[in-house]
Amino acid sequence: MQGELRRAMGALAGVGALLLITAPASAAEQQAYAVGLMYATPAIVVSQGDTLRFNNEDPVAAHNILSDTAGQFTSPLVAQGQSTLVSGVDKLAPGTYQFHCQLHSWMHGAIEVVAAGAVPAPPPVGLPDPNNPPDPVDLLPHATPAPLSGGDWPFYGKDLANSRDGGANGPSYNEVPFLKPVWSDQATDGDFVGTPVVAGGTLVAASGGGTVFGIDASTGKVLWHTDVVSASDELVEATPAIADGKVFVPIAGVGDGKTKGPEIQALSLADGAPLWRAVYDTQVGATDYGSPVVWDGKVLIGASGQNGDPDVPFRGSVTALDERTGGQVWQSLLVPPGHNGAPVWDTPTVDTATGIVYVGTGNAYSGTAADTTDAIVALDGQTGAILRHFQATANDVFTASGAGATTGPDYDFGASPQLMTGPNGQKLVGDGQKSGTYWAFDRATLQPAWSFMTGAGSPLGGIIGSTAYDGTHVYGPDTPGGEQWALGLDGTPAWVSADGGPLHFSATSVANGVVYDTDMSEVLTAREASTGAVLAKIPLGGESYGGVAIAGGYVFAAVGTQSGSGYIVGYRADTGVATTASRARAGLRSARAARRG
Repeated sequence: MQGELRRAMGALAGVGALLLITAPASAAEQQAYAVGLMYATPAIVVSQGDTLRFNNEDPVAAHNILSDTAGQFTSPLVAQGQSTLVSGVDKLAPGTYQFHCQLHSWMHGAIEVVAAGAVPAPPPVGLPDPNNPPDPVDLLPHATPAPLSGGDWPFYGKDLANSRDGGANGPSYNEVPFLKPVWSDQATDGDFVGTPVVAGGTLVAASGGGTVFGIDASTGKVLWHTDVVSASDELVEATPAIADGKVFVPIAGVGDGKTKGPEIQALSLADGAPLWRAVYDTQVGATDYGSPVVWDGKVLIGASGQNGDPDVPFRGSVTALDERTGGQVWQSLLVPPGHNGAPVWDTPTVDTATGIVYVGTGNAYSGTAADTTDAIVALDGQTGAILRHFQATANDVFTASGAGATTGPDYDFGASPQLMTGPNGQKLVGDGQKSGTYWAFDRATLQPAWSFMTGAGSPLGGIIGSTAYDGTHVYGPDTPGGEQWALGLDGTPAWVSADGGPLHFSATSVANGVVYDTDMSEVLTAREASTGAVLAKIPLGGESYGGVAIAGGYVFAAVGTQSGSGYIVGYRADTGVATTASRARAGLRSARAARRG
């Protein structure tokens, strides 16, 4: 999927800038800010008698500040770049007062009024450099570290079924509004476009420039780092895999692909020490955009062509390497001799009960498209033999030549397939296509059980970000529409968001009844899984395409869109804040009940 992002992105620019400023000196005009569909200053301390000015730096929407208790203080709605005084703040007695935005129910904060003269003046803070995005941990009040409570996320898709489901190891829906950053780590040799992976309390992430970090997932302490890029034409833009005490890092080439193919570097999870390194596809033009998984002693990974070059006769492939040595166990070329294309952008899915490996393929580059392009393909996991396939879009050729020739619609399968179970117990494999269609296939025959068009198709993707499945729904993005959706297990639509706005390239994740996505809006959005209602929007400080991992009560996000630097950040629910807020809401309900009585 990460390769489809690079192929589709071009030079899309970032949006917005984030600003976090604490309150200035007492007996003065204090400042509050909104950015990224969130309050950048959700906790405001003012001295008694001070005024408060609300500044909206959010490029997405208008906001205001309105007291939870009617009549205490209020401001009008203001658009980006505007500000206004919040009337009534200077009349408040010492105490804590809750507020919200009248248009965006997830935006909450509190004003603490203290004795006159008690608020010191902070140092001046300027606007951040858009080319050097802020550290996400500085954009919200912090939560203290806590041990992970259990659960791993060792692969891009979380597990061999590519569910992207953290299960009960994520915060509950009522904790999500209180997610706070615990730690962050920065890479300066490229950003992070893959999903963070976690096993045994260690988080692993790889920067574009090839630095692989082993991080204590609860504290953010860097335990080790290893540089795996040895040449100027190499980079890492996918997700490592963790298995059996080892880390498997996919390394892509950005040159002409004629000297060395894509590689896997194996490292020790304990200390990052190199174990082995292997080229896994030696075809001219071969490169790596997808992520590996590990099953039955084998590292499985797909290969694709360098930018779909029509002059390079690359044939899409899936390769199995020996987990211990890196030696090739098998390789399956997905189009017959004389054809090209069928690149594998996605992460393989393995049905461990049958030993069958499923991948989605892309279009042909030139010539005549084989019937395994734009297809879901089933492979024998022991030999690599193609068992069966289903072509969703025929005659899709990326570059046409000759009189009257036309190019195809570019309807690759860029999202990773995932195993699922239908409402009648039918074993299915699902996958989203750039045509905008989510398909569910019978695993045994690869005939469609159902399909649903979630949005319009396009070369930028109808569905390009990988989807999530939690046993009740499938969740995914409508890329051009900038929306999220949920489908029932029979293909009926459950909900669709009304976000609009930036393209949704990122993978979707789910855990414990909460759906997570990141995108170009520079925020992490959390939704209630059954309804799609927004629970929280957390500012990240930059665009994010890698998707999130959820493990041990934490939510881990990667910030990056193939720029010079990026961050990995860990969030957890501040349960103390949650308890205080719950008590405050209970007290408010009691007071309202007393008034009604």
